[in-house]
Amino acid sequence: MKDLMKKISIPEEAMDGTLKIYDKITSDKALWEYFDGKITEFLKIGGDFPMEDFAREIGEKINENHFAVHLVILLESARRIKPLYDERGISEEIYYDTMRDLSYKVKECKKHYDVYGIKSFVWFFRLMVLNTFMLGRLEYAEETADFDYKDYIKKGDIIYGCHIPSSGPLTYDSVMDSLKRAYKFFGCEKYLAVFCSSWMLYPPLYREVFPEGSNLRMFYELFDMIGEKHTGNNSNLWRIFYKDEDTPLDELPQETTLQRNFVKYFREGKFMGSGKGVIIFDGEKIVNK
Repeated sequence: MKDLMKKISIPEEAMDGTLKIYDKITSDKALWEYFDGKITEFLKIGGDFPMEDFAREIGEKINENHFAVHLVILLESARRIKPLYDERGISEEIYYDTMRDLSYKVKECKKHYDVYGIKSFVWFFRLMVLNTFMLGRLEYAEETADFDYKDYIKKGDIIYGCHIPSSGPLTYDSVMDSLKRAYKFFGCEKYLAVFCSSWMLYPPLYREVFPEGSNLRMFYELFDMIGEKHTGNNSNLWRIFYKDEDTPLDELPQETTLQRNFVKYFREGKFMGSGKGVIIFDGEKIVNK
């Protein structure tokens, strides 16, 4: 497990605590057998598995935070699926890049909850069943379209859901490089159809919050928008401030232009929302904009 953590860039200060939890589990034969069986069950049934309850149960048995136990569960799961990548001929680079999403979520958890662990567990099942892959700056998951889009997409077509990990600057060059990698990885013959649903694509934020010349504005402009949702809440506020959505506005940090713009926007009684957009990529360029 230590070797895996190093290769996917788990923060050094998080590794000792994670290995301590792993040792507590493996050194107790009965506990390890229980843990081992649950990991097998999780990898088999996935989304229906009550992982939160399981993690809390293990955490209580060994007196450890359940977010930290989440991390151990996912690292053990990641270790076990490596042979599946090998069987499918998927490179080690893509395997480790994809599992590196764990390190991004660990850093988010530390910033938000001051714990080295994983809060949002459900997301990672997609990675563990080889549905979602990190290809450069972005992640992609094969999906079935439930909408028509111009002459490019019909309901039932295969499209690729795009996800944006918190792995660093979201530059134009990094996005284009990622699209090229995805086009090649998925064996596209004509177009790569990319679909994204995100707070980053919410039109009011583009118009009123995202700073001029920012990567957020650039990313939004790459997509042809096909819908938006007014959520009436700020459930994604933590992505900007690493604070809970009910945090008083006066307690939100205003260290960046983006944070200051958001606070001003919130003071006007507005919410974050989400938007949906499509990119059609022909291997070299975006053709639907």
